[in-house]
Amino acid sequence: MVSRREKSRTGENKSPTIKTQKDKRKLIVVSYLISLGEKRANRHQITNKIKLRKQEPGDFKQLMNELVVMNWIDSETREDDIDWYTYTENGRDALNEAKKLARENHPLAALEIFEDILDF
Repeated sequence: MVSRREKSRTGENKSPTIKTQKDKRKLIVVSYLISLGEKRANRHQITNKIKLRKQEPGDFKQLMNELVVMNWIDSETREDDIDWYTYTENGRDALNEAKKLARENHPLAALEIFEDILDF
């Protein structure tokens, strides 16, 4: 039977790494939006500032839609059909909890998803 999970050359499953990276991007996006205060940012501004690696078409939109569903960010489409994003209080609370874990040297703070989220 063939597994659907992609395997690296060493035979390890890549899925956990991919999931971790996506979760890390979520925290970084929320951190960046909070750094803007009351301002909103569009896709171009977000991807350039936080240096998201080149993604497959639709990956950014999917990531942002997941954050909207989680109620960590809010999205507004303006008359020029460009989506503008800002953080929500739930997003701020989630990021503050992540920062608290890092400050307190909680064992979870050793996870890769906590790296680079405090840079904004």
